[in-house]
Amino acid sequence: MPELISVAIELKTNCQKCDGTIHINALTEKILCPSCGEELNLNLQLWNDILEDPIKEAPNYEEGEGTNSTVMGGINYQIMYGKQIPRFPDSKKNIDILKSEEYSEKGFVEDPDTGKKYSFRKVPVIYEKDFPGALYLAMEDFGLISGDKESSQESAVKAHDPVAFACPKCGGFLDVDGKDRMIKCSFCNASVYLPDDLWKRIHPVETVTRWFIIMNERERPFTWDSDAWDMVLDGENNIYLAVETDRSKMELVSLDKDRTRRWTRKDLEYYPETSNGDTRLAIDGRGRLMLWSGDKNTLLFLSTLTGETEDMLGGRKGKQPGKGNERFSMKNAICLFADNDDTFVVLLDRDKKDTDENCYYELMRYDYDGNAVDVWRKGETEKNIFGKIKSFFSGTRGAQYFESLKDKPKRFRDRDIKISLGYDCVYYFLCHEKLIKYSREGKKQYFVKLDCSYTYSRAYGDKDGNAYVLCSDGNDKRYVLKISPDGKQMTRHLLSVLDDGVVCSEEILALSEDGTFYLAGYSGRMRIVANNGKQVYRSEEAKEDEERTLEEKRRKED
Repeated sequence: MPELISVAIELKTNCQKCDGTIHINALTEKILCPSCGEELNLNLQLWNDILEDPIKEAPNYEEGEGTNSTVMGGINYQIMYGKQIPRFPDSKKNIDILKSEEYSEKGFVEDPDTGKKYSFRKVPVIYEKDFPGALYLAMEDFGLISGDKESSQESAVKAHDPVAFACPKCGGFLDVDGKDRMIKCSFCNASVYLPDDLWKRIHPVETVTRWFIIMNERERPFTWDSDAWDMVLDGENNIYLAVETDRSKMELVSLDKDRTRRWTRKDLEYYPETSNGDTRLAIDGRGRLMLWSGDKNTLLFLSTLTGETEDMLGGRKGKQPGKGNERFSMKNAICLFADNDDTFVVLLDRDKKDTDENCYYELMRYDYDGNAVDVWRKGETEKNIFGKIKSFFSGTRGAQYFESLKDKPKRFRDRDIKISLGYDCVYYFLCHEKLIKYSREGKKQYFVKLDCSYTYSRAYGDKDGNAYVLCSDGNDKRYVLKISPDGKQMTRHLLSVLDDGVVCSEEILALSEDGTFYLAGYSGRMRIVANNGKQVYRSEEAKEDEERTLEEKRRKED
């Protein structure tokens, strides 16, 4: 069943001829001024301008919340929009929008208390492409959607019983029915323009009425107006995004591989309080979505199918390990990655010092009950007594800077480290422009300085052992750098749009198991790029960002 929501609209403008108020009480192509009969055309592009913000913003409002706005242009339009279930004006009862299909087939919905009928129809085909997710229109002015063959909006000037009026030229009586303001005298053939007092008596001033756009929440294109905090993929290439909405809240959304909304969570109180508080995501070995923040004690496990919370570690309400174990907390966590053995690894800031009195950040591995377990797997040589002794002392060595890390690191002097598990089942440690690759047993395979000035997001490893990092150079050209399995070769795999590539201002990189790149960034920017560099998808916001970037480049060259 579709997840239906309703957007309320009140819209008006002023006639360019007589300055009278025109109440636009329906989604219509043209309307006549009730004061002078001047026709106002409302083409598709104009409706796009008028309804862009309501359709984009109102679904994120709380029920009953709204705002006023003015759409500026050659003609200004005053609009009120908000999120509200339609209701009958007289009885004040809500209309059951789950029966929208039934009402649209009849063309009306009837107030059971008064018997009064109100319009209800499907969104006309001409608007479907421009307003995806908009399914039905309710409570419009019947007169504006009558579909009169001569002029679909001519009924906006209602016909009245004939009114007797004397021709100012010959004195003969004119029959005025209110359809036209300029009429011909049947006696002297003079053209007579009806005066204001008569015209307004026939056409009393109308008031604005509220009408509604009923939308399928899942089909509504997902976008966001501020930061994108994190993005991960599951094995079926479903997308999971944690973003900041224009309401200064965190919204968690799941999109399928065709970018159709699967589910949304707006009730999670995960807005950052500190620089370490951005919401972060991971997919665990059981296929659940992990959600955490360095500002919170808790680690959530959500169903990837429905978004519902399935489990919680830490905090007052979450599970804690058994007696004798340190309490579990994600407070001041720096990074997390999920392993495929029912454990996860966290880099923590616990304000600890080593034997040399150096502050360090600690790497910890936990099971799903919050119990701390060995950070690194034991290799064959560590299973004998001598290997155990060596392993013990290696675990107590002082904290090291990133460039000096040895095998099986547990303590770090550097804070800004991002750790990930590649599809090649090895670990990638990224710290600014430096990358280290470790085996599952903690054997250091390579250390490389990346060919870039800045790195974004985490590193990703493909099934063949290649690593990929989203980077930028000194000129702020962003690109995806590819590092060979042995770390000896680096190439720009996806180029910047400034170099005829596909990367622009995106800040987050995710890689699917089939090698497809997903990039996201501020204010709705999203791209999907095949491994061969062919762009599969580009959001409207990413397109506009690219056009601005290229235009700025052309201005500099000129």
